[in-house]
Amino acid sequence: TWGVVARQALMPDALKPQPKLVVWMKLGYYLARRFKKLRMERLNRILALPEAERTPATLELLGLKGFEQQKICILGDTFPVQERAWMILERVISVCRFTYRMSFEAIEGWTSDCGWGCMMRTGQMAVANCLIKVVLEEGWTISHAHHLPKYRDLLKLFNDTLRAPLSLQNIASTGKSLDISVGQWFGPTTISHVLRRLVGAISAFPLVVYVAQDGVISIPDLEDSTNTWIKKVLILVPLRLGLEVIDPRLAREAAATLSWPHSTGILGGKPRASYFFVGAIGDNIFYVDPHYAQPVVDMTVSDFSLETFHSYHLYRMSVTELDPSLALAFTCSSREDLDSLRNLAKSQHLFGFSERSAIADAVAIEPKLSKSEQHENENETEWDVL
Repeated sequence: TWGVVARQALMPDALKPQPKLVVWMKLGYYLARRFKKLRMERLNRILALPEAERTPATLELLGLKGFEQQKICILGDTFPVQERAWMILERVISVCRFTYRMSFEAIEGWTSDCGWGCMMRTGQMAVANCLIKVVLEEGWTISHAHHLPKYRDLLKLFNDTLRAPLSLQNIASTGKSLDISVGQWFGPTTISHVLRRLVGAISAFPLVVYVAQDGVISIPDLEDSTNTWIKKVLILVPLRLGLEVIDPRLAREAAATLSWPHSTGILGGKPRASYFFVGAIGDNIFYVDPHYAQPVVDMTVSDFSLETFHSYHLYRMSVTELDPSLALAFTCSSREDLDSLRNLAKSQHLFGFSERSAIADAVAIEPKLSKSEQHENENETEWDVL
């Protein structure tokens, strides 16, 4: 999170960090790298432990100590914590992660997204983990070595260069059409529409992104976007579940969607800090944190390292701490998947489905009012309007 040293040279003199702050940023970046190295050493020690001692050590590494008697859901998969500790670790490691990067191809002078690109990275995670579901085999994990070349090809779509269709540079550039300058934060709704545009512009791509309008998924519009299921679909449902703070009941319902087989995560977090939520236990929601600055990866090398795209630790917060603005993500590959999602959605109050086309409704010509109808509207009370 502190690794923003690279961006100071790009700032106007008045905004450059003071020398003391630069020292703290360098120290923070060093400590973050050192902390990661210590975690890797712990993982290697766990592998050498006897079977009986491996489970508690694994749960501590994952951040799940104290949840031994419960079940955790991770992107649609449910595991009993105590009995499936090692499977949980493998599942967590297999979640694709994107974080801040430094020294990448410049976009309007910026060579790092530290401090402003977290929601863009969260959006990349949603699309990447969706592609893992639809492109790689069911139940894929990072240990399936025979799929690693295809997985690397998938990651190249997100390479930090303008030539990659889903790069941070292209996401930030598309945001300019929505009056968001490069270097400004995105919200869940903005990133949803930007991803829809970028994915839709990729020719011969197996995926489309559908964005629900006002919490309503229009089935005709969704099926039309998939060309009647020739393509798979990533459904993004931007929501606002409160004004200043989130409604606790709705927050629990949002977390519960992570147990649905269609779940591809939740894009949300706290004000000015976006996280990619992947799992839940009761009132606790677990996330992958993009606020970790890493050097850019050279993807021109055929066997580039995958280490920086994965993590083996989940961070945790209470569902009541969520920012009320978020976006649910679901993957559907067929009409049967969509019908299954629709049935599950009947148990919640977050979003719904419609058999009507929202596009047709939006372009429909509104009939003119008669003078008497206009007069009635002018005299409507404030209560009637509400």
